[in-house]
Amino acid sequence: VGGSGGTYTFEFKAGEFAKQIYIVIPNATLMDPSSTYALGFTIQSISSRPKTNISYAKSLVVTIGAKNAYDGVYEDQFTNYHPSSNPGYTGDVTEVEFITTGANKCKIFWPLAGAYANPAILGGGFSYFGIQEPEYTVNVSTNAVTVQNAAPGAVTFYTMATGYRNDYDPSNRTFYVKFGYSYTVPGVFDAACREWTQTLKYLRSR
Repeated sequence: VGGSGGTYTFEFKAGEFAKQIYIVIPNATLMDPSSTYALGFTIQSISSRPKTNISYAKSLVVTIGAKNAYDGVYEDQFTNYHPSSNPGYTGDVTEVEFITTGANKCKIFWPLAGAYANPAILGGGFSYFGIQEPEYTVNVSTNAVTVQNAAPGAVTFYTMATGYRNDYDPSNRTFYVKFGYSYTVPGVFDAACREWTQTLKYLRSR
C-alpha cells in the first residue's frame, strides 16, 4: 500500500555533498520479511546560489527489506553424503547468504550458484540439488534449529539427524546443523541417505 511521506528540507553547507535521512517505522511487525519495499524521493525545489550541480525534479527510488537477527553472509563449512556422487562424505567451504523469510526464519542463498540452493560436493565438485531451498528456523527460546525444504513444488523433505546439536550459538553467531532425507529410520544415517553437516559462521551483513 502506497502513501505520502511528506516534505523534507535539508541545508547543505559549503563542501557537503550528502545528507542522511532517518525514517522511523512505527510498527515494523506489519512488514512482510519476504517482501521488498520501495521509497521514492523527488527534489521539488532548490534554493541556492546560481551555480549549482543539483537539478530540479531529480528522482530516486530506494528499496529496503526487513531483516531478522540471523540475516547476513555466512561461511559455510560443510560435508555432505550421497551414496554414489559423494560416498566419502567430503565437503568444502563457501560463502552463502541467509535471506530473511520470517521473524526467526531464513532461506539459504548460494551466490556461486546464483540461486536459493544448498551447497554440496557431487561428483568431485560444487553442485546442488534442484527443487531444494533449505529454510532454517530458530526456536527463539532454546536456540534449537530445524531445517526444511521450502522450495515451491518441493517433494523432498528433511529430517534433523538425532544425536547432533542442531542449534544456533548467539555468542559466536554460528549455526550447527545436520539434516537430510531418505532415512530408513528418521534421523538415523544409512546408505540411502542424502545428508549435510554444516557449520555456518556469520561474516557480515549483506
